Amino acid sequence: DTLLAPGQLWSRALQVMDDPLPSSCEHVRRGAGMHCLVYESIWHVIDHVQQKKDSSNTVDVEIAWQRCSALATHPPFGGMWQLKSFAQCALFPALVSMLLALQGCDHLAQVQTVVSNAVSDVKHEVESLLPGSNQTKKEVRMQNGFLQPSNSQPSARMNDNAQDQEDAIPLAATSWSGGPRLLMEVSPVGANGGLLPAQRLVVDTGSSTLAFCQSSFLQEAAYQETNFISCNLYNPGGSFTGYWGPFVAGQLHAGSVTFQNSFYSIMVQEAGMPCRNGIDGIFGIAFRQLDVAYPADERPDFGSNEGAECPEAVQVLPPPMIQKLRSRGGVEKLGIYWSGQLGENQGMLYLDNAAVTNEHYDKSSMVGPAVLGEVGWYDIAVQKMSVGDQEFTGFGCAPSSGQQCIMDTGTPSLVLPAEVFDSAVQLIDFGESATLTFWLPGISGEAVAVSFDLQALNTMGALSKAGEGTNLILGLPLWAFYYTVFDISGQSVSFIRQTQAPTQETPWESEPIEPTEPLEPPLNPTEPSEPSPGPFQPFQPGPWVPIPRHEPGSLPAPESPLEPFGPFQIIFEETANSSAPGEGRRMEELPVHV
Repeated sequence: DTLLAPGQLWSRALQVMDDPLPSSCEHVRRGAGMHCLVYESIWHVIDHVQQKKDSSNTVDVEIAWQRCSALATHPPFGGMWQLKSFAQCALFPALVSMLLALQGCDHLAQVQTVVSNAVSDVKHEVESLLPGSNQTKKEVRMQNGFLQPSNSQPSARMNDNAQDQEDAIPLAATSWSGGPRLLMEVSPVGANGGLLPAQRLVVDTGSSTLAFCQSSFLQEAAYQETNFISCNLYNPGGSFTGYWGPFVAGQLHAGSVTFQNSFYSIMVQEAGMPCRNGIDGIFGIAFRQLDVAYPADERPDFGSNEGAECPEAVQVLPPPMIQKLRSRGGVEKLGIYWSGQLGENQGMLYLDNAAVTNEHYDKSSMVGPAVLGEVGWYDIAVQKMSVGDQEFTGFGCAPSSGQQCIMDTGTPSLVLPAEVFDSAVQLIDFGESATLTFWLPGISGEAVAVSFDLQALNTMGALSKAGEGTNLILGLPLWAFYYTVFDISGQSVSFIRQTQAPTQETPWESEPIEPTEPLEPPLNPTEPSEPSPGPFQPFQPGPWVPIPRHEPGSLPAPESPLEPFGPFQIIFEETANSSAPGEGRRMEELPVHV
């Protein structure tokens, strides 16, 4: 009830920090491996604001950080603890946020961003350590108030139905650079408070950064600057493809969904990116490991294209889509639908409960759920593949070693290993009816079969042979046959077979695609775009390159620069391959730079 003076605020905060934490809170911090993320972030903001408002009471952030680091490196806790300890740990940063708001903090948006992401990360780390199956975890969360039974309150269900309608984002489909692409209209908030013109962005589950081509947004959009840039290079071994631009934080709108305090990039230089023919950028909706940030004072030069490189990575940032899902708590689901046709409103993206309550979700037609990994990409394990009566094994599917098996809407074909592709071509040439099947490990332990009619794939021209460095990619044609639901909190993916799989030819190549040198898209957007293998066909993810001085499974994570939003720690689990049955825990957070 009392408005604290700045000096009192810092004194009170110091007093709280000096008090011993509850033992359960220590357990959360050690067991979840958070390295005092919440405390370090809040202390950084306190120090940053305090230096401007009350220079006479300096908070020694370095001492606080060292103390936190020492605690975090203690041996893991023993014994059981309850989720209520999470609330005790989160209480302090939440109170600090409110107090700073009362003080008229100039950096309140930074505080809110840090707190919301840090608290969400702590919650997920805590839940991931609960013993038992995913069902057991759900029951524990319900007991602790994180979830309510779906049949407990009829009025809540009515509200959920209204919310479901708000959680559906329409998607268009177009042909670009030799294949189909899903597009989402996204608008940043302008400096005058209104929405800037909607930009049509390629929806890409194979990357994590949202980047606008429209460089004028640097002057027109309302955002907070950061000390980071985004720099992405694609198409290794092919024509130079990539961009760089500053990372900013601001509000975005897509359909009826609002993305608050989201990190996105505005391209300053680009080459070969989807910035022509009615496409205005890319919306990566994969995980944080791919949303890599670089120092803003080390800007690359893409003027000559060839030989350009990104600087040394120093940070990873929360992608807007994953941040949106995490901010809500509870079960996180993402549903992707595509009709298989080109045009407006040919697809939908569903968030949370809407993913399993829409017209495309038919549990009786569901295949799976299969184990889903989250090492940057939506990665899967492929135990074997069959083409007709021929079987193939030994695909590896280990993202940390560069053997990715991923689900990627940004790749316009099913990219098959050479021997599988050659076998499929033989059957196609003979005119034989056959089925192409991917066998994935299921959550229940049983194999999950995801099958396609080989002749239908050939009619669509939806097959590609993997080039060097590429393992296996279930690209956009997958969604022409299956509606997919990613259960992120459950580490699984379900496939719902569409009642009418596409039979007509779409603007893929009419023949199976051999790997070729990608061609640069035409510079003049008024010229008709001829189908040709472009820089995203297929996308060739290479072995991950870790942030310097950091190897998988090693702790502690590298120290990140504290300006301007505080650290978003990179944390690993010892299980380096999430795709094995029963090992579907989150991989948080393996840095991947492509």
